[in-house]
Amino acid sequence: MIQGPQKPGMRVGEIRMKTHLSRPTVSHHQKILKESQIISVRKEGTLNYYSLDSGSKLKLLKNLVNEIEKLLTQCEEQASEQELGNMGRGSCE
Repeated sequence: MIQGPQKPGMRVGEIRMKTHLSRPTVSHHQKILKESQIISVRKEGTLNYYSLDSGSKLKLLKNLVNEIEKLLTQCEEQASEQELGNMGRGSCE
């Protein structure tokens, strides 16, 4: 679910297909994650969509990792530019 789409969420069957876990196993883990306030469920008629809870620590951690990856990419690009003869000093040193 961390790497999957967050809107509208994922259904148990989608998670089961991606993880190759049984439906009862996925449901059991979702119950634990829901009780821990890591995921939330949105109901549309008889359909349940699960997604990371917008206030969960796990979502904050995911956002932090994404920001770190962006910064690392910028640093790598600056290092490549410097290797190509750009003599300016980057902010990643």
